[in-house]
Amino acid sequence: MMDQVIILKPTFSYAILRSFDLMVFSCLIISASIYFDLPLVLVGISIPALIMLYRIIFWRMVKYEIATDQIKYSRGIFQRRVDFLEMFRIKDFDQQQSLTMRILGIMHIRLMTSDISHPMLELKGIPVSNITDVIRGLVEKARKENSVYAID
Repeated sequence: MMDQVIILKPTFSYAILRSFDLMVFSCLIISASIYFDLPLVLVGISIPALIMLYRIIFWRMVKYEIATDQIKYSRGIFQRRVDFLEMFRIKDFDQQQSLTMRILGIMHIRLMTSDISHPMLELKGIPVSNITDVIRGLVEKARKENSVYAID
């Protein structure tokens, strides 16, 4: 079906969306400091800006690598963590899109698995694509190759 690895990353718009609450908070602090003539403008901008920058960099460092036999999930800025999920362990999955995500052209995919360390893996903020169909095909292939059958 596929010999290459598909690499997915959360989009920049998703990273910004995840920092939207800090943007609103910064605007409120700046507005309050201007209204009350307080020197909180620097604090109101610098602390949330650093947190926003960290969040944006964190989400940009997340990477999902989909191979024929496993999904590799990498994340972290200062300490890198990598987890592996075997394809035949995936039991079910769903695709989610809020209105905002539909406007931005992004989606979440939630994978329910039989893996003990990761009973659920979420691929967050990835671009809209047919990746769920690709994963479905890879799961079926991996189950056949490993003689894994679902018993409910």
